[in-house]
Amino acid sequence: MEQRRTPDSGSRLTMEPGAADTRETQTPPAWDPSISLELVRAAMNGLADAVIVTDAEGRLLLFNSAADRVLPLGMVEVPLSEWSSYGGFLQPDMQTPFPVAELPLLRALRGEVVDDCEIYLPGTRGPEGRWITMSSRPVIDSHRRIVGGVTAVRDITERKRQLERHHLLAKIVEETADAVLVTNGQGDIVYVNAAFERTTGFSRSEVLGENPRLLKSGMHSRNFYEDLWTRLLRGDVYRGTLIDRRKNGEVYLSSQTITPLRTPDGGISHMVSIARDLTRDQRDDADRENDLRLARTVASQLFPPASGRPDGSDA
Repeated sequence: MEQRRTPDSGSRLTMEPGAADTRETQTPPAWDPSISLELVRAAMNGLADAVIVTDAEGRLLLFNSAADRVLPLGMVEVPLSEWSSYGGFLQPDMQTPFPVAELPLLRALRGEVVDDCEIYLPGTRGPEGRWITMSSRPVIDSHRRIVGGVTAVRDITERKRQLERHHLLAKIVEETADAVLVTNGQGDIVYVNAAFERTTGFSRSEVLGENPRLLKSGMHSRNFYEDLWTRLLRGDVYRGTLIDRRKNGEVYLSSQTITPLRTPDGGISHMVSIARDLTRDQRDDADRENDLRLARTVASQLFPPASGRPDGSDA
């Protein structure tokens, strides 16, 4: 049997007259919505983030396994309009109830797009509660009608706790009485605290991006600094006393601990220096001793001993 392509037939195949057409006609499989829904459910349950899908009236259609882990138990059976009160949803101040109308999924059903809305769930699956973010989108059909909404829920509890620890550490460093200076791997100053400003007389704006050599007093040898940097670049912690100079030119003794911070590959990312002004401490000790001496003198004049003995005792 000979097949030939006719000039005007494009890709159609023709046969010689009388030849039988033995090609089988294939009927496309019928569309099975239940199979498709099961595939969608299986895919959603494999996601790490919680996913919730509702129809236009807010009735829950899909609620994956991650959503069941993140949200209060049984939330799938609670009407969307009661989520806020049932789940105890609170605003980021951790006190104010979250308005039902402002829930991201309900806002999506009004046509809004909502990203990363933070909600606090007190006592949910644990005594400390948890933090979540909700991001919602309206589902729109070909006629531009809103037919539902989809929401992704992410548990950010650990991230929030890390931020809280970071903020606490930052507050401690900022308010400590010792001067703190941080440089990057190139030796440029990237952070100083308030105590550094008080100790050196330099403001943050004057030192950020500069090199710590601006504190050099000129009273240490070049070999001293070369040995110091060799030890630091090796990853060793330095503890010792340096003679530094304030902005006004005054020289002072500084007890310092300089710690190199390593990168995962073993390099040095930052240097952290914590310094105490020994000169000021010594001056404060001397001032306290002078105050005590003055207090004794005043007390002896106001309240003389009862006898001739200096300690007031009888012979």
